[in-house]
Amino acid sequence: MRTLALSLALAAFCLSAPAGAGERLAGGYVPPKPKEGYSYPECFCTDSQGRRVEIGQMACLHIGSRQVMSRCEKARNLVIWRHQTEGCAPGV
Repeated sequence: MRTLALSLALAAFCLSAPAGAGERLAGGYVPPKPKEGYSYPECFCTDSQGRRVEIGQMACLHIGSRQVMSRCEKARNLVIWRHQTEGCAPGV
């Protein structure tokens, strides 16, 4: 439930593509090659300050008065912030 609230509280966008057609993704799925002239959308998260965060990267997120370290991840066809720890490392 915490992950759902966190993902709803912060913007996360899937605006462009998986690593590349034909490359194996999590779970062993290999997406088909896109039709000629088309491409897959690029996926990324957006942190509390509006900066782009790539899938797999960690970021310090400010939610109200709280600070949490979270990882940008894909869940099915969405990108989400997955809570890792309370508080943030100095300088992050």
